[in-house]
Amino acid sequence: KSIEKPRAPFPTPPESNQREWAMSNFSNLFEAINETDPDTPLWTWGRDQNMRFFIRRMTHETLLHMRDAESVIGEFITVDGDVACDGIDEYIDGALQHSMNPQKEFLYPNGSIHLHRTDGEGEWLIEPNGNAILVSREHAKGDVAVRGSAISLLLYLWGRSPQELEIFGEPELAKAWGSLAP
Repeated sequence: KSIEKPRAPFPTPPESNQREWAMSNFSNLFEAINETDPDTPLWTWGRDQNMRFFIRRMTHETLLHMRDAESVIGEFITVDGDVACDGIDEYIDGALQHSMNPQKEFLYPNGSIHLHRTDGEGEWLIEPNGNAILVSREHAKGDVAVRGSAISLLLYLWGRSPQELEIFGEPELAKAWGSLAP
């Protein structure tokens, strides 16, 4: 017999006082993260089934939306390249592979991409294989190559258009890979 798990209601913002509502929810999230051992098992939509998943996810989600907010005024804080590099891994492991619905027809772009980090170590070759991808962390030739700092590559993967990228190969293929973010 199947046991149905209770579901929490989706948090819908109130008609007014949305800032206070958001800050309260942020406080609740921050408290839960601080009070929970990172290795505590819990359900996630990713490969890692523990609180560490949410700590990592919230780090990169916050980084991305902080960059969005900063772009309004054109002033940006310095982002640690290794944190942004982990964001690339997290995007590839999470959104790019596990957020795609296998029940729906989905095909990756028709050609491989090589991502090359210029501000430290980090290279990825992503090859489409039907509705799956093969990923290797190596220097290899793709059908298109995108070079830039870790933060620029991360922004590119999440559908932003950073100016500091070099593209070698077919620009349309690069555009296709940079527009997959859910």
